[in-house]
Amino acid sequence: MKKKSTDLFGGFSVNDIVEKLFASKKLQPVLDRTVEQMMKMKSRLDTVMPMALGAFNLPSAEDIRKLNNEVARLDAKLEALSKLLTSKKKVKKRNPARKTKPAAPAKHEEIKKETAPQSSEEPQQ
Repeated sequence: MKKKSTDLFGGFSVNDIVEKLFASKKLQPVLDRTVEQMMKMKSRLDTVMPMALGAFNLPSAEDIRKLNNEVARLDAKLEALSKLLTSKKKVKKRNPARKTKPAAPAKHEEIKKETAPQSSEEPQQ
């Protein structure tokens, strides 16, 4: 014996009523049309919703998915760059470059000779 889940409909449960409705051959064409209309409405809604959200400057689900993918891509790139930088710092600490002395400034007379215009008497090379 089935246990009744509720007794709101004269002793029938909601499941019993739904089962009888779906079993009715007269109701089947109506249900088919209703499902078909609902699918068309969903298709229209999927087309119009991004435009409506855009009018209010709100992101659509697709916009959020794209942004999440872009953030994940940039995060991976940043992680790779961070690892590369860390490895370069470790190499630099192990092999520090030799410190070289800065070049001695040229003497004032040498600069004059190098920058002085050549006289016309001397043959130009």
